[in-house]
Amino acid sequence: MEKIRHDALQVVLNKPEYKEDENMVKYMATLTELDRVLVDTRKAIKDVPSILNPTEISTDMVDSKGVLDTLRRLRSESEILKVRLTEEGKAVSVDVLGDNEVQMLMASFGVSGKKLVEIGLKMLMEIFTAQSYMRGMSYNNSPSVSTSYKNGLSVPVANNVY
Repeated sequence: MEKIRHDALQVVLNKPEYKEDENMVKYMATLTELDRVLVDTRKAIKDVPSILNPTEISTDMVDSKGVLDTLRRLRSESEILKVRLTEEGKAVSVDVLGDNEVQMLMASFGVSGKKLVEIGLKMLMEIFTAQSYMRGMSYNNSPSVSTSYKNGLSVPVANNVY
């Protein structure tokens, strides 16, 4: 989906008539920023499973606090960009926004964003479930250990749970 979004973005960015429209140039610059945020979000989400299952962390350990901070920052950036797109879109001609290439571009952003939200919600549920399980482990006085990360963050890990 990311490739389709990039290709659609390039098609619209390269249309000469849109390069001359000041409002469209501004709108496309914001869409380009949103594209970067979506790419960065996908990359950050790839590190979440390592946080959820610290026993399977590779030798280049993941900075879990950094990943979560990055995801929060990217979410905030995407919200700001969506507001900007709404405002900037009001200044763009209805004919331009109705163009087939622009419609394809907007659809690709919509699908990409929806997919990232679905993945993000799934990850949040996994984090919530893992945290609830860990709290239950400590309430039951079951044995547990902590895994420490290079950033000093310590995450409880159940001992011998299969």
